[in-house]
Amino acid sequence: MELRTATPDDADAIGAIFRATIGLGAPLAFEVPRGYQELCLGWYLDRGRSDVALVVDDDRAVGYALVCTDEADHQRWVIGAAARFVVRSMPAAFNPRSPTRAAFVRSRWRDGLRLRQSGAPVAPAHAHVNLLPDHRAGRVGRLLVHHVDAVVARAGLPSWYAEINSRRGRRAAALTRFGAEIVHREPNLTLSRLLGEPVERLTALRRLDEARPMFGGLAAPGRT
Repeated sequence: MELRTATPDDADAIGAIFRATIGLGAPLAFEVPRGYQELCLGWYLDRGRSDVALVVDDDRAVGYALVCTDEADHQRWVIGAAARFVVRSMPAAFNPRSPTRAAFVRSRWRDGLRLRQSGAPVAPAHAHVNLLPDHRAGRVGRLLVHHVDAVVARAGLPSWYAEINSRRGRRAAALTRFGAEIVHREPNLTLSRLLGEPVERLTALRRLDEARPMFGGLAAPGRT
């Protein structure tokens, strides 16, 4: 198991993990709408690429951490990317031959609007941490959280947050064990409708001055 800095050549592997896990650890039953992957990953694989970490197991990419320490730049980029996504996904949103995909797109529009209206971020940095289901063990998650901690600390920032989708009543305890505090919950309309059960978007805050070390007294793996 290796944690390393991602390169431009890793973009396809990161995209594959994203698509394989988009539905609470499973792929969607239809093709991801045009522009949606770019909306979710584009800033990190371009402007934030130097802070992206990849977990590789036997030459197979199994997880990643995308880190942003410039919230203002990210927000400006997202405004333009969201507008492009809406325009490009118009045909899919009203395609009667694929009603499930169409409903997904329209729900994503509503969720995106809700996120834009949710106010200021709860911390000056954030991260997306994602793992394939067969590698969601504690050690792999700790490797990625340690990487995010290091990037945020190097930027001189005190804390970071992540937004995690979860079936109601799940994952909060595990996030707490990783030293995070759940500071907000709201329904994820898109996944709730798609999966036919309540799905929450949890906002987890990790304060570096209060964070437990990821590896106890052992030296954590560094970036290579």
